Amino acid sequence: MRGKAFICNQPSVAFVFFAIVSFGMYSGEPNAALQAFNRARRDLEWGERALYNMIEIVLNPDNEVIGSEALDQERGDDADREMAAKTAERFLKEVTFKNNNSKYVLMENSILVASGVRTNIQRALDRLLPIVGTEGDKVSSVGAVLIVARAYILMKQTPKAKALLKRVVGHPWTLEDADYLEKCWLLLADLYINQNKPDQANAILRTVLQHNASSIKAFEFLGQLREREQKFSDAAANYDDAWKLSRMRNPAVGYKLAYNLLKCKRLFDCIEVCHQVLKQYPTYPKIKKEIMDKARMSIRT
Repeated sequence: MRGKAFICNQPSVAFVFFAIVSFGMYSGEPNAALQAFNRARRDLEWGERALYNMIEIVLNPDNEVIGSEALDQERGDDADREMAAKTAERFLKEVTFKNNNSKYVLMENSILVASGVRTNIQRALDRLLPIVGTEGDKVSSVGAVLIVARAYILMKQTPKAKALLKRVVGHPWTLEDADYLEKCWLLLADLYINQNKPDQANAILRTVLQHNASSIKAFEFLGQLREREQKFSDAAANYDDAWKLSRMRNPAVGYKLAYNLLKCKRLFDCIEVCHQVLKQYPTYPKIKKEIMDKARMSIRT
């Protein structure tokens, strides 16, 4: 009990605790972060932030670029999305300060969009479009831009999403907007990658890394761009950065790293990465047969 009281009553200790847990949230340990935030949700000073972070984790446990995957296929299972949205709603109800709280408004509408239900997405658009304004207007809420862009993509209106995201390309970086800005930039970079516009994507990703040198997704996207150019050694270097920053806990990144190590003939390194992935995810598809076995065969021959 004394330990808990100490954390709650000492702001410096609470801040360090919160920062460590937040790091886990973004570096491949969402379950551990969720449990820790759950313990902090009753804290007078940090409880509200803990709840908001819990909502973010529930809606996006793998810290993916929400919205981009809708270009290829519907994201996840409808039942899973609905359950995640309902869980997030329960956490949001615990937030005590709701009136004139911009963070609350953004989170409320983010949950609507994440539900994947068309009527909910339209409700979020109706609420946030007046805040976003029109082209030429000064962006007053980067968070609203992000949520509206995600909504547009889910509604199959990608050109509108792209035009909106371009409005924040040169937006001043502030600590308050940092997370939303990075997510906007990454989503726009992903759109450019899917439209085969590598120069534009590269420029945005460099901006991301200028402000956050530990952005896992930025390095992953750079690896994807180099891989498309068949620059497998450069791709492996970028994927390796993403792999290490994720603390070797993201199997998709590990797979991509192993594949590019195989392509540039770094066979022993390739096999080592395969072992790292399979140690944590023994049934991860294809990596043993399509990559590790091929690397072993190449060594023998």
